Amino acid sequence: MSRAPSVAIIVPAYNAAAYLAEALRSVLAQEGCRITSIIVVDDGSTDSSAAIAAAHPAPVRLIRQAHSGPATARNRGLAAATEDCIGFLDADDLLPPRSVAARVEALCADPALDAAIGLMTQFISPDLDAPTTAGSRAPDRPTKGLVLGTMLLRCRLFERIGGFDAGLIHGDFIDWYLRARKAGLASRQLDTVVLERRIHRGNLTLRDKAGRKDYLTVVRRHLARQR
Repeated sequence: MSRAPSVAIIVPAYNAAAYLAEALRSVLAQEGCRITSIIVVDDGSTDSSAAIAAAHPAPVRLIRQAHSGPATARNRGLAAATEDCIGFLDADDLLPPRSVAARVEALCADPALDAAIGLMTQFISPDLDAPTTAGSRAPDRPTKGLVLGTMLLRCRLFERIGGFDAGLIHGDFIDWYLRARKAGLASRQLDTVVLERRIHRGNLTLRDKAGRKDYLTVVRRHLARQR
């Protein structure tokens, strides 16, 4: 690219009032690059998530929808984005200060890349009660994280692969990633921490254990594509 690519960060939010403002501050505080859109998609929250997002000036934008799940929220954000590159941040996680810049630099260095993927750390949320904290562990060093929040993706990839499967509550990113890999995803793994994942009582995977059956659906689909 002859110029730095424009970047949108999509933040799906469902009853995320406890953490959303901090997440948005971490995006607004990014160094070394300019983020042209921070698109918060409020997924029918019943708390003050939408009001928190609406209180932020541009480049924060708020989209509201009836509660439909994270995949639909991400797809709404994608439909609203006009930037060259897309990043995603869950409303309870944080971006380190040069998270976006590190990934932008990698994409600029190699125009053939579809995605730049960084490392992640995890931390116990300060609001977690003592008994739960005692039973929770966070790795004490950065790890490779095949999660959406560690990736910065060129928009052209979504034009090729499509969006996320709205029928999945869990596993929509894994389903999308496997489709992308099969279609020839070109990515680079960075040695830079780009995501800080929060461990807290309300994590989606803890709230809805029954939804984990979606992962089996994703695996079956993937195996069918290999035939």
